[in-house]
Amino acid sequence: MIQLSDFPHYIDNLSVFLLTLRSALGATQAEIAELCYLDRTRITRYENRIRPDRPPQEYMALLVMRLAERYDNDPQLVAHLLNQVNTAIRLEYDLNRYRTWSELTAAALAYQDQQQKKRRPNSDQRLEEWNAVLAAKVGPTPHSQLFGINAYRHQLVDALRGIGNYSLIAVEGLGGLGKSALLDAAVRDPEVGRCFDDLVWVSLPQRIPPATVGIGTTQQRADRIAELQDFLLQNLGLTAILAAGAVEREYALTVHLQQARHLIVVDNLESALDVAALIPYLEKLVFQSSGRAGKNRVLLATRRALSPSTKALQIRLQPLAREDAIQLLRYKSRQRDPDMAVRATDAQFGRIYDQVGGNPMALRLVVGQIAVFSLTETLAILSRVKDSEVDEFYTYIFRQSWQALDDGGKTLLSVMPLAPNATLEQLAALVTLERTDLNAALRSLDKLLLIEPIGTLDARRYRIHRLTELFLLKQIVAWQRVGGVQEEKTVAQFHYAIQLNGDYWLQWLAGHSADVSAVDKEREGVVKAIDFALDEPAAWASATDLIHAFTIYMESHGYWIEWQQILEKGLRAARQRAQSAELPALLVLMGRLTRLQSHYQDSVQYYRQAIAAARLANDRYDEARACTNLGYHFCEAGQLQRAKVLCCHALDIFLAFENAHGLAHTYNHLGLIAIRQKNWEKAEEYLKQAMEIWSEGSDRHGPIDGMINLGLLYGERRQYEQALDYTHEALKAAQALGEEWRIGLISTNMVRIYEDLADYVKAEAILADASVIFQRLSSLHGTTLVEEHLGVIRLAQECFNEAETHLLAALDGWQTLGNNNRRDAILLALADVRAGKAAGSGAP
Repeated sequence: MIQLSDFPHYIDNLSVFLLTLRSALGATQAEIAELCYLDRTRITRYENRIRPDRPPQEYMALLVMRLAERYDNDPQLVAHLLNQVNTAIRLEYDLNRYRTWSELTAAALAYQDQQQKKRRPNSDQRLEEWNAVLAAKVGPTPHSQLFGINAYRHQLVDALRGIGNYSLIAVEGLGGLGKSALLDAAVRDPEVGRCFDDLVWVSLPQRIPPATVGIGTTQQRADRIAELQDFLLQNLGLTAILAAGAVEREYALTVHLQQARHLIVVDNLESALDVAALIPYLEKLVFQSSGRAGKNRVLLATRRALSPSTKALQIRLQPLAREDAIQLLRYKSRQRDPDMAVRATDAQFGRIYDQVGGNPMALRLVVGQIAVFSLTETLAILSRVKDSEVDEFYTYIFRQSWQALDDGGKTLLSVMPLAPNATLEQLAALVTLERTDLNAALRSLDKLLLIEPIGTLDARRYRIHRLTELFLLKQIVAWQRVGGVQEEKTVAQFHYAIQLNGDYWLQWLAGHSADVSAVDKEREGVVKAIDFALDEPAAWASATDLIHAFTIYMESHGYWIEWQQILEKGLRAARQRAQSAELPALLVLMGRLTRLQSHYQDSVQYYRQAIAAARLANDRYDEARACTNLGYHFCEAGQLQRAKVLCCHALDIFLAFENAHGLAHTYNHLGLIAIRQKNWEKAEEYLKQAMEIWSEGSDRHGPIDGMINLGLLYGERRQYEQALDYTHEALKAAQALGEEWRIGLISTNMVRIYEDLADYVKAEAILADASVIFQRLSSLHGTTLVEEHLGVIRLAQECFNEAETHLLAALDGWQTLGNNNRRDAILLALADVRAGKAAGSGAP
């Protein structure tokens, strides 16, 4: 027996009715969008009642028609839904109502047909959309032709299409077998493109050399998971959530992934730590996020076998078969020497296969060898290591290639580990070669297939394979212990190149730091330059200068775990080398970073260490920075007197130095403290001083904080016109910078002002805009704020049932986030709701 109370009822809010209809259907916004041939953002706007995007009444009719079909058009349910729709039409649209269920279904089907004609998301259109995703997330394929992968590719494509119902698909194999190339080929298959709405491609940074810590400690595994989360959030455009705690980050990822069908690719799990930490996490994530929008899947490449207990399709990549290996050898030979490729017989190439086997990377290197030596000489050399272990075999081939290079080629190859995806300009900065000699060195490396030219004709870059990189780094370490004259020269060139690399990136950032898209492309190179420079005593100055130049970018773009590892390495180096002058500044940066990560106790400890180190080094500037930042922390924690003492001390130092940046931020902190202490006059004085300093500088972010606090101040003083003016200005400034998270929060500040003014219509309209932002960001904090404000508004309007619904949702959100202060405020509001209900006053 159907219980009508379990089904949607229209009360007095169309957006709530639409949300409950979608919930009853068990559908995501993406599914409703596909049903109605609309964009998902349009569904969001419908459900938030943002005019002029109020849905046509036929949209509502289509939803109730589909809901009734779920229950075989039960007569009781049909009558109930028809009544609810007509009530909504009468109150919301003032249009003709549906006289019969047949009339409603006819209108719904006509609407769907009309929408389909406007926008038909057929397979070709979906494929076009997928190709656009590939272009944005992966770029053009670096592989012109692949051999021996068709069977694997078909197996992968079938699994990604859902055959076998695998959520986790792993390609396993030794280095050099072409795992990443296989993943690239699979995601470009048209059948895969028709099965997914979005792609997340993650290449986790690998340690140089790779970590050899087994499965690692609990903390190391947690850090690796957090690092993966950072990259997932960035790739999905949820950078605003990076500042949130672990609970909200997990919530945001899960909710966002539920809204569409995602293919998550992780292409380089190298270590036992990676497998131990990330495989269980990815299993859990894909299970929780594969919701009503469809099945999300994870595709990964790993050198390590997964546990047999892992619920995954595990595809073990094998070396090439003889025929495929011969085809690869002929293809690569044709690129090097077309005449030789024509003359060579299959039998000759087969002899190479007999010696080397079917590893594509090894075969490529052998083609490079026979470009220098004869085939007979090459085979004779290889026969000496035919039965060796894989690593020893590679080392031998690399060493032979190294010996075949002239001095210029050796110089260039030795610095390639410092420069991932290097431009010709960067390579020229790292080696003391004339441009003609550099070009000759590039040609010699290309001839031996030791480098991979990538990019376009207009933007050529050069990289080396991971195995080549590891060989070079191992050799340099070995040559530092025991090496001849030539080896010592190479080691010296490598260490000098580390210094040159740091100087190159400092100069590059000075001219490009404002171009975010350009910096995005070079991030890996800058981080690697810092990583190497921190190990090189002669490059210490450029390492720390690069850290200071790059920290704002890494903080604001959410590369927190990666940056934390750099800062920790810098701190270790500073302590080991007694570099006390840089220690306070690095500790301040760690304090700031750990606060961004919501690791508040760690942040306090780093700031305290920074203050102590600064006093020992007589570094008054960094002492003041640590004091004002720590003061802000104590203000947020409600320890106002401690906060004031610290900020006043910082203020005295900044005044002595006449440091405008420090003064502005400290005045702003003191203004916020004064607001909390209800010292309105002093708060206004401090905040106006901060704004005056900012008005004379180039800081675009600080003034937003000042305007937010001035809006808060005047709201507390009930000077609502001024409060609105400053809050509006803060909102415009945040919009100009495109900071969606801030836009949403500033909007809720404005809602609070309109609540105080009892202008609930205006408050709700602004809240709807904020809700769209928070839903797009999948922010639990933001959506909980919206529910709280809606509950407060409905309580003031004496709509007690609706108030209770919103407040209970807010209570659940704050409890999930562990925010006890907001939880207690909600409990008080719920007590008012119950009192209102008991009194029997107001609307139900």
